[in-house]
Amino acid sequence: MQPGGFGTGVPPKKRSKVGLIVGISLLVFVLLCGGLIALFAVIGKNAASSVNSSTATVATANGVPGSNDVVPAASKIIFDPQTSSAIDSNYQPTKVATTFTLNKDMYLTFQENSQGKDGYIQVKWYANGTLDDARILKHSGQNDHGYFAHTFAASGPVEAALYWCTQATCSDAQLAQVVTFTISNSATVPSSNTTTAAVIEADRRSI
Repeated sequence: MQPGGFGTGVPPKKRSKVGLIVGISLLVFVLLCGGLIALFAVIGKNAASSVNSSTATVATANGVPGSNDVVPAASKIIFDPQTSSAIDSNYQPTKVATTFTLNKDMYLTFQENSQGKDGYIQVKWYANGTLDDARILKHSGQNDHGYFAHTFAASGPVEAALYWCTQATCSDAQLAQVVTFTISNSATVPSSNTTTAAVIEADRRSI
């Protein structure tokens, strides 16, 4: 009997390492797959964040409101907006159109129903996607219609946004209406009326 032997004179059979190797291989494979999945998830998340950030930047840079931004309650106070190249003595549109001449006055008329409450109406003019001008009209609860007038020095697409406010600065402005139209460069002679903006309301009793 060799020292340290088993006393039988027959050496023990060696255990197979195949199972151990297979187990380790499977473990490495699982860990590798998990790592790749996590990596792809991070890459996808970063890509989505990048797209969202780009979209937000474009929207902020443009700043032009859309119909989806309209507040229903405000749209019930200021409604029926129309663009016209002329108005009558009661401030109602007489030449409704969607295309206007460069450097000529155009009018944005609207109806109002504030249930007798005073407030403010703001207009923001956007020319070619850029804010061109903004005006605030003090609204009397007894009035039921009004208008804004403006001239444009550049041709192209225009958006006009009407807001209802209760504060004089319109810090609480709620979008009521969005109107789109076009300024044409078919004529460049300035209007004899040099007023570039007007804000008028009419008392229903005068109609």
